[in-house]
Amino acid sequence: MTIGSYPHDVRVADLNWMQLEAYLQRDDRIVLPLGSTEQHAYLSLATDSILAERIAVEAAEPLGVPVLPALAYGLTPYFAAFPGSPSAWRPICHSSASCCSLCGARVSSGSCC
Repeated sequence: MTIGSYPHDVRVADLNWMQLEAYLQRDDRIVLPLGSTEQHAYLSLATDSILAERIAVEAAEPLGVPVLPALAYGLTPYFAAFPGSPSAWRPICHSSASCCSLCGARVSSGSCC
């Protein structure tokens, strides 16, 4: 199943709203990769989010399921001493999957599927 162009354009960031709407009329699945913005020594602060999105795209592509941009914040209070390592407030993290309902996607087991 093709969402955007061939090969599969599953990244929501590469789609327009009409393409996503057409997909959601056929299927209510969507993937929300979860990462963090935190220190990784000499690596990018976005390492977790980059890897989470990459894995999500590789898993979703054969199924033609769209992938939202990674949610780049998590509960990381143990990295508070490092600049650029914000920690989200616990209630925000627990309700982050509810964002899927905004775009009409199904939520299962506390995360988008």
